[in-house]
Amino acid sequence: MSFFAPTILRVAVALVFFYIAFVTMRRKNALTAMPLPLIGAGHGWAAPLAAVVEFLIGFMFLVGLYTQIAAILGVAAALKYFVYRRFTPQTAEAFFPVSSGTAFLLLAISLSLLLTGAGAYAVDIPL
Repeated sequence: MSFFAPTILRVAVALVFFYIAFVTMRRKNALTAMPLPLIGAGHGWAAPLAAVVEFLIGFMFLVGLYTQIAAILGVAAALKYFVYRRFTPQTAEAFFPVSSGTAFLLLAISLSLLLTGAGAYAVDIPL
């Protein structure tokens, strides 16, 4: 049964990333007006690009395609949330519409998948 544990974690993380991508696309007009730390405000491509990247990360987790690379991106996304939360809280809430606890679990599960690999029913081979 432990062989399927990474698969269950992969699917759970994929669903979180799909949710984040969905909410990002629904809020794209509001996100376009927000100032971002590195690129400023008024860029119409930032929110759709973020949604596409989050969707692709979720897809990689769901299918088990390059899971360890997706796990690195998942760790980066969770750490981005904590950095944004510290320095620009209004941007963190808009771009990462989950609670701090969910972001911490996303970080922990992504680190776990980085170390253990994809588990059963995955397309990739562990790095």
